[in-house]
Amino acid sequence: MLWFEKAASKGYAQAQCNLGDMLFKDRSVEQSHAEAAKWFEMAAEQGDVRGMFMLGVLLKYSFEGVAKNDVKAAYWLRNAAEQGHVRAQFELGLLFREGCGVAHSDVEAATWFKKAADQGYAQAQCKLGEMTARGLGVAQSVAEAMRLFKKASDQGDRQAQYMLGILFKFGFKGTAKNDVKAAQWFKVAADQGQFQAQCELGFQFQEGRGVAQSDVDAAVWFRKAADMDYAKAQCALGEMLKHGRGVAQSDLEAAQWFQKAADQGHGITHSLLRAEFES
Repeated sequence: MLWFEKAASKGYAQAQCNLGDMLFKDRSVEQSHAEAAKWFEMAAEQGDVRGMFMLGVLLKYSFEGVAKNDVKAAYWLRNAAEQGHVRAQFELGLLFREGCGVAHSDVEAATWFKKAADQGYAQAQCKLGEMTARGLGVAQSVAEAMRLFKKASDQGDRQAQYMLGILFKFGFKGTAKNDVKAAQWFKVAADQGQFQAQCELGFQFQEGRGVAQSDVDAAVWFRKAADMDYAKAQCALGEMLKHGRGVAQSDLEAAQWFQKAADQGHGITHSLLRAEFES
């Protein structure tokens, strides 16, 4: 670290960026996000692309000691993105999608996601797939969305795997409904901890769609997603417990899960709770 400090103090951009990296994530030195941001900014001002990206990320996500500044984050991320930095392109796309630091623009968001997707970045492929499926910022095409989801899925992106499951489950616009394929993709994503996929896989087992019907397996997957604070799964698990399907019947535990879901604003559970306590 001493060498980096000496070189950074003399104005070497790469050393400044390396020093920022060490202060940001190297456990062998005392971490300081504020100090890291200072060095990243010095490097960025000299045109260091990684410095630009890291400074943008620190400003966007407001790491400890660094004040959130979406406008400044967008400025530095755009500078890095325009020089081909794939993760900066993705993060800039998110800013345009969310309207943070820049005016909301689905067209701009899709443009930057596509640049990152064309470089093989799985998260960008998934985001662009989601926008393409809905026709946001680009022409709607479920076929193209599926192609993008598949490319991201092949890289292990669990959100893309979940989205493939959804497309096969409901059969959107020209996509043939296929419960078996839906269950398969939900399982792949669920095994990686994607809580929405875990819940959907629970419904597949509960209803016997694409898999052999099993209340026991349904309850297992609902519980996994419920433990991740997913309200829809908490409500579904509560129903299983209330009726003793796949689990030992328990009004008390059912009410506890209904309450957890209700606390998150899950509308269905309010009526279930009233019925539970009024009976």
